[in-house]
Amino acid sequence: MEKRLRLIIDPKPGIVIRVALVLERRGYSMESMKISREENGLAVMHLHVEGENGRWEQIKKQLLKLIDVIEVTEVSELDIVAVAEEVMQEV
Repeated sequence: MEKRLRLIIDPKPGIVIRVALVLERRGYSMESMKISREENGLAVMHLHVEGENGRWEQIKKQLLKLIDVIEVTEVSELDIVAVAEEVMQEV
């Protein structure tokens, strides 16, 4: 099953590999990743992840145990469409 996750992170060296290792150790594959910096010094990491259904809550909890991960949320397809429409209106 595929999921899209949004992580708020403190962009310190090594955070990307630590996130990847949490996913890899639990049998999940990262299909894509995008990181963008925010004005407040934090960064937003968008992940497209594929793996077993039913263990997503465990993955979220494990990611939150990482010191530099501040927030983990699941992003639905509707959220993605809403953000895209908002961006198009600004242009």
